[in-house]
Amino acid sequence: MKRKHVVQLSNIEDKTLFQFAKMPHFNYWLYEQIKPYCSGHILELGSGIGNISRYLIADFSRVALSDVNKEYILHLRNTFHDHPHVTGIFPLDLNLNTDEIYFKFQNTRFDTIVATNVLEHIQDDDHAIHICRYLLAESGRLIILVPTYPRLFNHIDQRLHHFRRYRYQDIRHLIDSHGGKIIKHFYFNVAGLLGWWVNGTLLHKPYLSSLLLDIYERFIPMFKLFDRLLFNMVGISLICVISFD
Repeated sequence: MKRKHVVQLSNIEDKTLFQFAKMPHFNYWLYEQIKPYCSGHILELGSGIGNISRYLIADFSRVALSDVNKEYILHLRNTFHDHPHVTGIFPLDLNLNTDEIYFKFQNTRFDTIVATNVLEHIQDDDHAIHICRYLLAESGRLIILVPTYPRLFNHIDQRLHHFRRYRYQDIRHLIDSHGGKIIKHFYFNVAGLLGWWVNGTLLHKPYLSSLLLDIYERFIPMFKLFDRLLFNMVGISLICVISFD
């Protein structure tokens, strides 16, 4: 019998991932935002412990999972290794030099790359976009979700090892510099702005409590309505669908 791998919760990032694993309504709401733009062979960057992966795998027949964290890779393999829709589960560090990436993926390209809450963790996000472009097949799409509003950067961002929060202009400039085009963009989760500001800025807390997230999960239907009423023009996250020439 195969021994089940258990991730040791050693830091705020680990604990946050497992807290969000207990929020299926939120996770599916996020997934609903990116699903219409996914197709073909999909690579998910920063899969973590599979909070979004499980929905991708359920709906699409060719999905590869990846993460920089070896503990998460072991967890993903333990959870999804025998799923027929999974084409691979492997470590992938977007900080690696270009030659290493080129060698590892010289015969592999993806039709869609999904990166939710990934870019803010990478110091050289320009290099990360370069790697994503290399990994995309011709006419492929890159879908990113990033935290918004640099002025909202606070103790929670620091403890989650975020290097930055983004404005739309920042992403547009980053993508333009690689010959890409943002074909669709919109904001997500306006209700999250208040909780992030109150906890991380006003109260100087380094994390979102389990109790707060439990309460938030119960009100997801109402928060989805808020986004619709505001036409997704404001939110704690920005989602961009990107193509490259």
